[in-house]
Amino acid sequence: MSDLIRQAVVLTRLPVNGCYRYRDQFQILPPKDDFTKPKAMVGHHPLIFQWKYQAPQSVEKETGQPEMPQWVHENDASGAKAREIFLVLGVFLNSRLFEYQGKQSWFLPLDESHRGSMEPMWGQEFYTVKDFSSSIDDLSNVDDFEEIEKVESNAYFNRYAETFDAVFDIPEDLNFLLDAYFGLDESKRERFLSACALFEKGSELWGSHPSLSFIAFVSSLETLINLEHEDEEVEKCGECGQDRYRVTKKFRDFFAKYGSDSPEFKKYSMKIYKYRSKVVHTGELFIGEVIPEKFGSHERIFDDDFRRSVTRTVRICIANWMLGHGSKSNK
Repeated sequence: MSDLIRQAVVLTRLPVNGCYRYRDQFQILPPKDDFTKPKAMVGHHPLIFQWKYQAPQSVEKETGQPEMPQWVHENDASGAKAREIFLVLGVFLNSRLFEYQGKQSWFLPLDESHRGSMEPMWGQEFYTVKDFSSSIDDLSNVDDFEEIEKVESNAYFNRYAETFDAVFDIPEDLNFLLDAYFGLDESKRERFLSACALFEKGSELWGSHPSLSFIAFVSSLETLINLEHEDEEVEKCGECGQDRYRVTKKFRDFFAKYGSDSPEFKKYSMKIYKYRSKVVHTGELFIGEVIPEKFGSHERIFDDDFRRSVTRTVRICIANWMLGHGSKSNK
């Protein structure tokens, strides 16, 4: 199968001022000067994403069904590859790449012509660039661009907050992490992507549904925990004969193996699983889900700090699991 190249304008939370290229597979480029940009440091900032994908094999037409043109199959193949890369980068980067999904809502325009107006308008999420072509013959030359800043990986993944002048940056070990991902065998790669998809949902729901966001982050680990134990025979209880899945122990052991085996970290992992059980089994949700939070609530500050720490911990454990299972070979 031959390789094809495509490009698209996608979005991220912080301004992109440089380029990043992963081998000959994909690259991130800054927006051109004529791209419309948000008038805020943290917003939906455009960038150019270019990626390589394999040309699809000819698809046999089903009886009685119209034959799909080749460009439809190529769109499916290119979209699937871009989605795969976005999911993986969603775990490896603090600012994920995304595209709009066509959501509609009421909004207030923030441009100068509507200043002071409280008249709502109905609209749809949308971003486009005039005369931008998705078809390209090769990845663009990046010699004229500055590289995106690389940050020491431990400091990057443990960053608590962003400064007012923050820009899009990457961990210095990003190539190493991507090599490990592409070194996974197919079955592990599929399960890893499932974990990444749950991590993505946790990020998307962070501000609107804290409890569901928390469950999505924890479930992303449970996806990998199940893979770790899928070949083990389920233990039977000697008294009642019921299956004993030992889910709490498996969760604690996973944290010890891919996080830290210190007593403090083991206690922390049990705290996470306790909260998970409260939300899933008793409906005890995070502050503000049912009753609006009080202004300056110390309880909400505690909840948010706890969820931030869980997000960082889950990301680190996912990355360490992948490093432990990938061959770290270049694709």
